[in-house]
Amino acid sequence: MFERIYRNDAVASRPRRTLWRVKTWILPTMALAIVAGCRSSSNAQQRFETSYAAYQADGFSDREMARLSKQAVAVAESDGISDEARFDTLLRAARATSEGGSYKRSRRARGRIFPALLRLSRHDDHRLAQVIQALSHLGRFDPSEAKKEEQEYVQYLDKVAAVGPVEWVQPAVAWARAHHRVARDLHVEPISEAERAETREWIKLSYRGCEHLPDSQWASDVRQFCSRSMSQLDQLVIGRPAPEIASRDFSGRDLRLSEYRGKIVVVSFWATWCKPCMAKFDDQRDLVNAMQGKPFALLGVNNDRDAARARAVAGNGKLNWRNFRDDPEAGAGECADAFAVRMWPSVFVLDAEGVVRAINPRRDDLWDICKSLVAEVEDSHPIAAAAGSD
Repeated sequence: MFERIYRNDAVASRPRRTLWRVKTWILPTMALAIVAGCRSSSNAQQRFETSYAAYQADGFSDREMARLSKQAVAVAESDGISDEARFDTLLRAARATSEGGSYKRSRRARGRIFPALLRLSRHDDHRLAQVIQALSHLGRFDPSEAKKEEQEYVQYLDKVAAVGPVEWVQPAVAWARAHHRVARDLHVEPISEAERAETREWIKLSYRGCEHLPDSQWASDVRQFCSRSMSQLDQLVIGRPAPEIASRDFSGRDLRLSEYRGKIVVVSFWATWCKPCMAKFDDQRDLVNAMQGKPFALLGVNNDRDAARARAVAGNGKLNWRNFRDDPEAGAGECADAFAVRMWPSVFVLDAEGVVRAINPRRDDLWDICKSLVAEVEDSHPIAAAAGSD
């Protein structure tokens, strides 16, 4: 009998023991796990923001770029962070990988980032559009790696094309591919006739389908790109006349490229956020000084959104040449669009007739080309050359 009572009491006490365990162990453990997870996600975001701020200030090495990409993926995999914050972190990291470090390391970093970006972009037209636009503008176009880099982005674009609705993704992907091909043709090396024909087909596809794009401003930009690039595939190459550009300089005076016809002109596109652009200033100033009194001019084209910052750089004695102020509010800027500039710095050398004679030459080549062209002008038109140097 006593054994039966004991067993009944034991059975009755089980719910109480279970409740005690829940209150004493399970709930506190869950709370600690939640707090730890929040702290972990917060710490991951903070580490990424610190690294990203350092990159914006000073750029980064291969090791720092690898760390940034890993931190971005850690943020994407953390709990307690919204999908929008995850996507923004990954997108910023993806853009950063195209601006620093070696191509091999940057490609490895993008290999971590883009799969996560595509997962977050499924069934979300707005995010998918941002990924395609980012892919269209990425790329440093190192001459030794230009084709590999283009092939890498095309592979990612193929994966994007398999994710979204066909009616707008296919034209958008064609536009992004054309973006890379036109940039390589203009800034790295002339593309083959087969590549030129393929690029024209991409441009036609993107133009026909741009009305389906989810963003009206993007659709307008694609139309402008298509109409401009179709002609530039045949026009803005070495041996053809450069387009006319007109704007104001930093002092507010009107400035037109055609004013310098008769001189050898170096057109240099730059911005204060572009470190390679800033690094070119000393050499460009030496070139201008060496060509003093000759039929030569260097014209800068500034694409900063912050005009005051650019004006401060130009006005501190660093730049002893005139500069177009190219307002980038509606895209890259009208002057940059006319020259199909999609990377900074971009340098074009024009002869006395305004014909493009070199695109993004190396430093020593730039000096040799300018000296040779100036000598041609001085030998063929000595009186005009003397007048042009005044």
